[in-house]
Amino acid sequence: MLSEVRLGIDVACTAAHQASLADERGVFLWQGWRFRTTSTDLERLWAKIPDGVRVVVIMEPTRNAWAPPWRPG
Repeated sequence: MLSEVRLGIDVACTAAHQASLADERGVFLWQGWRFRTTSTDLERLWAKIPDGVRVVVIMEPTRNAWAPPWRPG
C-alpha cells in the first residue's frame, strides 16, 4: 500500500503543463500527463492520484509561471 507519492509538475507559460507521479522508491506510476490551468484539468489531475496517500508536490516553473496553477482555497 502506498503511503506517499511525489507529484512532479513542469509548469509551462503558454503550452500545457506536464505532470508525473512516482512512489516512495521513485518508480513512476504514470508520467507525461498534460493539463492546462483550468478547474476541470486540475480536478482530473488530482483524480489520478491514489486515495489515502500523502502527496509531495515538486514544481519546476519557468519564470513566474507557478502563479497561474495556484488558486486560493
